[in-house]
Amino acid sequence: MTWPVLICGEDLSSIQSLQALVESEGFSVDASMHPSQVVGPCLRGRYKLAIVALGEEDESSEDERLELIRLIHEINPRLPVVVVSGPESLQIEREIRSLGIFYLLTTPLSRRELRDVLRCALGRRER
Repeated sequence: MTWPVLICGEDLSSIQSLQALVESEGFSVDASMHPSQVVGPCLRGRYKLAIVALGEEDESSEDERLELIRLIHEINPRLPVVVVSGPESLQIEREIRSLGIFYLLTTPLSRRELRDVLRCALGRRER
C-alpha cells in the first residue's frame, strides 16, 4: 500500500527535492507552497504524514516559519509532522520541538535517516 504524504514549505526547490526523495522510497506525495491548499485534505484525514520544509532563517520571520506547523497541528493533531530545516539556533529548535512535531531532520539530509523516520512515523500512525 502506498501511504499519502504531504510535503509543504516555503521554497519550491526544497519541496521538489524532498518530493523526489520520498517518492523514491515508495510513498505517494502531494506538495504545496500554499498553506490554504493543505487545509481541506488535512481535515479529511487524507494524509498519513506531513513533512514541512522550513526556509532559510533570513528569508522570513521565525513566526512565519513556524505558522505552517501550527496550522497542520491545529487541523489534525494526530498527524505526525516531520520538519526539515537547516541547522538552527538552540532557541528556534526548542520552539520547533515544542509544537509537538514527530521528528526534526536537519540538512544536509541523510537518505537513510529520512527513510527510517518515514517508516517510524507511519508505523506509529497505524497503531
